[in-house]
Amino acid sequence: MEKIIVIGSNSFSGAHFVDYALEQGLDVIGISRSPEPHPVFLPYKKRKDAHFRFFQCDLNGDPQRDHENCRGFQAPLDDMAHPFLVKD
Repeated sequence: MEKIIVIGSNSFSGAHFVDYALEQGLDVIGISRSPEPHPVFLPYKKRKDAHFRFFQCDLNGDPQRDHENCRGFQAPLDDMAHPFLVKD
């Protein structure tokens, strides 16, 4: 299964892109500096068997302060052949 990363997955467009990617059968890692909002704002939460993992991490912030939060998504990235390539 192909994997993608969506930075800003809590935003309106990010949440809808996550939903679209899951609909296409992709494994999605969502990253946002804020915690996930109420599920009513996240269309992908309606999917029963969604392959989605969320990590709260401020990629622009202080890496020492956010080390624990950001460390969690490193392992899923390690098994991606091209972490920033999205195929048509």
